[in-house]
Amino acid sequence: MVQPGATIGRKRVPLFVWAVALALGLNAPARAAAFWRPNDDVVIPEGAEPKPFRKVLILSGGELRFSAGLAMMATLHQRGWVPDVTIYTCGFSKIPGAYLNSLTQVQPGQPDPTKWYEAALSDEYFRIMQRVKVNKDFYSRVVDKDGNTASSLLYEQMTSRIAGMQLKKGLNKASKLPFLSSLLSTNPSPFKMTPVAVYPALYRENKDTLLDVPFDLSPAGMNIPFSANKMRAIFVATKILYPRELQGKPRPENSQPLYQEVIFTDRLTADEIARVKYGKSPIAKMFPKAPIHTDVEVRSDYRVWDVARAALADMYLTAPMWLEDPTGRHPKELFITGALNISPIELALSLGDEVMAIRMKELRASNPAEKIESYVYENTFGFTNDERRLEIKNRFGDKVIWIDLEGIQEMEKRNGFSPLRVGDGPKMHLEDNIPSDPAEFKRRSKAQWEWGVEQINRVDLRRKGGQKKDTEVSSSAPGSRDSCR
Repeated sequence: MVQPGATIGRKRVPLFVWAVALALGLNAPARAAAFWRPNDDVVIPEGAEPKPFRKVLILSGGELRFSAGLAMMATLHQRGWVPDVTIYTCGFSKIPGAYLNSLTQVQPGQPDPTKWYEAALSDEYFRIMQRVKVNKDFYSRVVDKDGNTASSLLYEQMTSRIAGMQLKKGLNKASKLPFLSSLLSTNPSPFKMTPVAVYPALYRENKDTLLDVPFDLSPAGMNIPFSANKMRAIFVATKILYPRELQGKPRPENSQPLYQEVIFTDRLTADEIARVKYGKSPIAKMFPKAPIHTDVEVRSDYRVWDVARAALADMYLTAPMWLEDPTGRHPKELFITGALNISPIELALSLGDEVMAIRMKELRASNPAEKIESYVYENTFGFTNDERRLEIKNRFGDKVIWIDLEGIQEMEKRNGFSPLRVGDGPKMHLEDNIPSDPAEFKRRSKAQWEWGVEQINRVDLRRKGGQKKDTEVSSSAPGSRDSCR
């Protein structure tokens, strides 16, 4: 029975934005080029039968931007581009996806973006965000007599690897922390024979991660199975295939895959995915030496909020989650991020006539945090997102309506909730950046909403492969002429 707390704009609005502290933009320098091959033989099934859906949206993103994610969806509804199904891959996208899919099920009827805005500024959202804990004890732990912290060594070692240098002293110090050791002990050679030469230490608890995010995200009455409603959702996640006892040990060449892409959705949408014969991983095809299973699993009947939390986990910010199958068809399995295939264009084009997606950005060399994310990504999955980005640009650039995210750095600097900070020197640190003052919290949430509105208002809905430029858009909240009510 649905409790009153499950409604929006009331006492217990279910908004779990916070867990979305996944550092996205996981782009990396092209260091694994020796293992990449063009994905020309990955065929997007096209037959005489019509595609299952008219419009398909891919949402991905990072940091704590729940308000921005809801604003994007609300603005698309306002502009009349309403997706029949949305694919949520990682970052802030998972939370709006779970929220909207479960909300439409417990409150049947037409979606009401006005309520979404109220939810983004609600007191309940504020209270939930206060539960995100920065694990300062882990990240600021002093690891040597010189007073170096884990954060400074992690930054130093990763950036030096990216530059192709070796800092043995830093590596030795970092190896005193098992987590850092697992990230830093892989072979740095771009011509290494075994991508991911050491089994990553991904079997971690919250106390061993940089952010402590609760595993139970669901509000009362809303952790229900995926439903084929007006807000259909597909979640992408990554299943860990190797056992705990192997982590930290050398990984032999030609050993079994470490990861498998898994798609979660409702039963009817799963049937449509099967009908278009989407069963092979384009990532495994493109990077044959990466430790990725060639098959993609498609599952239904899972609880939407459980999957959202499992897929919010990443390689170094948040702990992975043991996901339980309510039907009992699968055992408990360990899952991490959906960023393995951060932009599943092939799946979207198989399912829909029109596809809209957030355009992947290349690595910003001036951003130390992105360098670190890229390094961790490559040494976890064995390939770089930058190569995947280039393939998408070359093969699908003119087949998709692109959302170009502008001004993320400035927005995050002024109004973000991200706890990850990079100082002026070679040190990183975590700080509590979620305001404890409700008024300041709502001010930032509103600014994030307005930013999300601007991103969608800039999109030319009639033009594939591009976006409107230099157009005047309104980023106002409900109440103005161009509001997202």
